[in-house]
Amino acid sequence: MKTQARKYPLTVDQAINVFTEFGPLVCLFVFSFIFDFKIGTWALVISTAAALAISLKYIARVPIMPFLGGGVSIAFGLATLYTHNPMWVQIKVTIFNTLFAMVLLASLARGKSLLQHIFGQTFRITPEGWRRISVNWAAFFLFAAVVNELVRWLMTPEMWAAFKVFIIMPLAGLFGVWQAAIVRRYTIPEEPIAVAVHPIGFEAKANQAAAPVTAIESDCRSRQTTTGL
Repeated sequence: MKTQARKYPLTVDQAINVFTEFGPLVCLFVFSFIFDFKIGTWALVISTAAALAISLKYIARVPIMPFLGGGVSIAFGLATLYTHNPMWVQIKVTIFNTLFAMVLLASLARGKSLLQHIFGQTFRITPEGWRRISVNWAAFFLFAAVVNELVRWLMTPEMWAAFKVFIIMPLAGLFGVWQAAIVRRYTIPEEPIAVAVHPIGFEAKANQAAAPVTAIESDCRSRQTTTGL
């Protein structure tokens, strides 16, 4: 039986997660480029709150990672607006990526996988697959944290926002494609379901089929006895 190809490349959940993650960054860059970094920060805070509200409306469950990252973005964005210092929005990336990388590595050191705990219901992967994906993402987050600090010190806030949109976002997308290939490689195949047919079923059907014949034979014998044949 042929399965119909999916019309859209992303599911609703995946599209909302992508919008929640990258939509506010695009708003930050656009409004910073057109106006200034302060207006861009307002756009970041408002678009993040709107993205989280949309997630709650269209996704039955609460997505952990988008809400965690969105909450941190709103908190540091408000800190930037309150202090008039763009440092808070910029170091949010460094702090968040570093902490998440350390948590991933710490969970592996304890013989567990945080990613498996979060996405275990979605992906059925071998323990080695979870370990490799966790190590890879931890390395990527540490790399992004170091690069973010270099760009923050060497470039203006507007250039930093452009770097996030045009460099980090494409790199994260390519890295995600690579991790998806690893997921497919270590996916546990589904076991075929064996359907056992009990012989009693055939015996019951045979008895049901033989019942009318037995009734006819009994009727014929009774008639023979009555007529004396």
